Amino acid sequence: MDRERLFRVIGEKYIARNELYGYLPLGVNADEIWCTVLEQRRAKAITLPLTNANGEPYWYTLTDKMIIASENIVNELYENDYTDKLLSSVMTIREIFFTGYLEGSQISAQEAVSFLQRGEEALDAEELMILNNRQAGSFAAENIYRPLNRDYLQVLAQILTNGLDNGGGELRTEDSVDIYFMQGESYVLPSAARLNRCINEITTFLADMSVHPLIKAAVAQAWAMVVRPFPDGNERLGRLLSEIILIRSGYIFFGQESISAVIAKSGFKYFDAIAKIVRGANGNDLTYFLDYYLSVLSDFVDEIRDKRKKKDTESIEAEQEMARNSLAPSSVEQNSSNAVSGEVNDIKDDLEIDDLLELVEIEFCKTTSINKRNLLTVLKSFILSGKYTFTSEDIVIEGNGTISKKEVHNNIQRIIDSGIIERLNIRDSKRYYRFKTVVSPKHIFKNNHLYTKDEICSIMLELTSRTSLNGKKVAEILLKFLNDGIYSFTGKDIRKNIDLSSSKLHHLLRKYIKSGVLDRNGKILSFSIKPDSSENDYSPDIISLIEELINSDKSSKKDKRIGSVIQSCLGKGVITTEYYEKIGEITKMSTDMAFAKQLGLVEPLPDGNYRINNELNTSFNGIENYTKNVLSEMYKIFGDGIFSAEMVIAELKYSHSHTNATLHKLMWLKVLNCTIGEDKRYTYQFMITPEDHPECFNAVA
Repeated sequence: MDRERLFRVIGEKYIARNELYGYLPLGVNADEIWCTVLEQRRAKAITLPLTNANGEPYWYTLTDKMIIASENIVNELYENDYTDKLLSSVMTIREIFFTGYLEGSQISAQEAVSFLQRGEEALDAEELMILNNRQAGSFAAENIYRPLNRDYLQVLAQILTNGLDNGGGELRTEDSVDIYFMQGESYVLPSAARLNRCINEITTFLADMSVHPLIKAAVAQAWAMVVRPFPDGNERLGRLLSEIILIRSGYIFFGQESISAVIAKSGFKYFDAIAKIVRGANGNDLTYFLDYYLSVLSDFVDEIRDKRKKKDTESIEAEQEMARNSLAPSSVEQNSSNAVSGEVNDIKDDLEIDDLLELVEIEFCKTTSINKRNLLTVLKSFILSGKYTFTSEDIVIEGNGTISKKEVHNNIQRIIDSGIIERLNIRDSKRYYRFKTVVSPKHIFKNNHLYTKDEICSIMLELTSRTSLNGKKVAEILLKFLNDGIYSFTGKDIRKNIDLSSSKLHHLLRKYIKSGVLDRNGKILSFSIKPDSSENDYSPDIISLIEELINSDKSSKKDKRIGSVIQSCLGKGVITTEYYEKIGEITKMSTDMAFAKQLGLVEPLPDGNYRINNELNTSFNGIENYTKNVLSEMYKIFGDGIFSAEMVIAELKYSHSHTNATLHKLMWLKVLNCTIGEDKRYTYQFMITPEDHPECFNAVA
């Protein structure tokens, strides 16, 4: 065997221990060869101030591949000016999607983008991960030059895992962690007792200005993989931490696309690189991951250049196409004219058309004016025929004698105020109108209001006075549920009584949801009915807090969901796992009920269910250690004075989303008093002090 050639190949390919056998002939002692390989590598290695579970240092060697990759990356800085370029987020939409995709998220890219654009509350763990990714990216951008210390890492971890079963910014308390792609291999991570030291080591390393940022970014991500300091989200934390380091070091272009998308393309190589640095047999050598990650960054830079070339080519082709045309009136002007005359479809999809139709029907029920009803009838016919831009004359003609031009002018402003249509510019002495493509319906009744049974019956009868046979049948089923005391149900429960598709039923239920008589939380539908205080002898405080969660103008969608769930279970007095499974929200039960317990509404039972308290039993014991630190910092600065979220952000350098979420929770816990001013701005004031409630505060250095 040519040993010199063998060691040269092993060095060039940077072979790991589990790959060694394929390069050895039979009869050769693999352990002996591997000991020599490690000795040769360690002789030229760079030792890191980071240690493993046994206190031994991690290290790496600088490979030719890493040097070549770094040259390609640095050349991008030389070739293009990235100075003074600001980022609103460290994560692009593609990065938000792909960093979750790498952790097994099954949500499609289209669904992820649609969810973010809707701005709704997450309805499952995958949407929650997408939302957390975006908030973490925004926080990182707003705090890009903040010291990468323990608090910063914990804030990132908390945001990335907020609402998940193992979420939070606290360090893990278990010594064993399941790494799904290790496929049953044995491995040893630093114990929970050692994590404080590990955190101190990495923050010291990240503060060292003598380390090249490319190495620092790669090592930071590798560290998150081999230490796994938090119960969940370590891989996303590692990728985000690397990107923060790169951007703050001047590599702004790494925040303009998606590094995780390039990683996803590499597939197995990413997980293989992580597995190699986790395996103890490879001797604490992080080179495998550093070599891989710098190659990914280099490939990322190549993609940026390819897109730039493609964009330049398209611009040249567009100019050449324009050069072939004369200076006669352009097609752009013709298209503008067509748009005003109603020949262009301004409505983008069926969902928006449904929204418009329902809003017209709601306004129709709301008004008693014959003229306005005639106008709404004409508008409905326009929507159904695909005519989305029109004039007053068009309305009169379509009305066929049911409405005059004067009556149109007298009523058109009311339709504009309702959010159905908007004015366009005057052209050819005519005023043009257009249906809005993004509808913000105004409900007939006050949002978030709770009604009696009689009020709900009356509202539903009004809404179904002009509807199809299927619509009347659905209304009958809902009224039967109401009269039988079934206040919460699913679409499947309704379809047991009527042969309808899920999408058709969803369409028929919309008017009830938008009017406020029905509330939707995930798969569950609930009547917005006032709870009966006589049920189970609940105290007025319990009933009042439930109503406040559902009805308050300060309530988030999560608050309303928690209130609705408890309200629906008042009759039984117990919130069960079966109930959450039925509504398809079992992943949210633990976080929902943990918060409800903090509010004093429920107590856990041994079987995993929760008993609804008859009396409020508020407790501060569940406040996280990180939140206690935030409270201590805020009290040190503001004391008993009044402050706003903007003041907290300015003083503590936190992101808007993270600050508002923290203040919102503390408001419900009655730690802070929240007041909404005439300008709709929120202000806060402490309701407790460290002297009265020391369990809510930590000492501030």
